[in-house]
Amino acid sequence: MSAIHSNQLKHTLQHIIKEQAKLGECKELLLKYVDYQADKGFPFGEILILHYQMFNGGETNEIYTVAAAIEMLILSFDILDDFEDNDFHGKPWRGAADLNATTALLFSSIDIIRKTSFKHKEKAISSLLDFSFRAINGQHLDLAKTSNTDSAYIEMTLKKSGSLVALASLIGTILAHSNCLEEVKKYSQYIGLIGQINNDLIDVRIWPFNNDIVNKRYTLPIIYLLNCKNVHVNLM
Repeated sequence: MSAIHSNQLKHTLQHIIKEQAKLGECKELLLKYVDYQADKGFPFGEILILHYQMFNGGETNEIYTVAAAIEMLILSFDILDDFEDNDFHGKPWRGAADLNATTALLFSSIDIIRKTSFKHKEKAISSLLDFSFRAINGQHLDLAKTSNTDSAYIEMTLKKSGSLVALASLIGTILAHSNCLEEVKKYSQYIGLIGQINNDLIDVRIWPFNNDIVNKRYTLPIIYLLNCKNVHVNLM
């Protein structure tokens, strides 16, 4: 996606946060999060916009508002994930106030979509809730550290990461023409799976912060290494 979409999403997020009276004292923290996230990009908002355009959604700047709302939702999940994994290195969140701010992000994302003029916004919110719960269930499996085979890992990751990509893709699709397409859901879940495997390949080489081996996490690269015999692997 283009830098134009990324810049537009950043400005939209900043505008929403500044204008949302309900966010109250959380605004300063949330704006700090947006600045941090902007350096990484806004892939979920961008994939939502892409699918809205793919299915010939009408021209409207409100699609950026929805995309920004989804980025707020994803950010709340990212922050919660870091608290669950105790992974705060280089992150702008680490305390109780930051944890509280995630609640504002969660509820704001739904409130923002509901206030748009899209015809199928309630159907989009229903899909958001459905795939959010799927992702939460996937995260629970990850935290349980029971996905210690390649098939179990793939099943868990399709629920955890795949559901979040599917959520973004399907909301863009639904807002464009109402239907929740099975093929969009399926390939989006695999995009999420591939993205997570790529992240895991990076994480296995990080030392010493958040190293998956040190923290005894099962990821596909680690499952592969555990099943390799007489293979010397340089992790440094």
